[in-house]
Amino acid sequence: MEEARLHLKDQLLCLETEQESILGVIGKEIDAACKTFSRDSMEKLKVLSSGPDILYDPHRWLAESK
Repeated sequence: MEEARLHLKDQLLCLETEQESILGVIGKEIDAACKTFSRDSMEKLKVLSSGPDILYDPHRWLAESK
């Protein structure tokens, strides 16, 4: 019985280590994606705001009023 408990405890420790590793990798991927989207969004904002029709767009007024 004690041997089975120790075996399960070892398995649990391995799974916890694996989980931490996987979550670390996922966190790095999410950070990289956020940085990429952040960079792209600033460029898209520059492109959108440079258009002549932006002054008359009702969505612009709505966005500025929030």
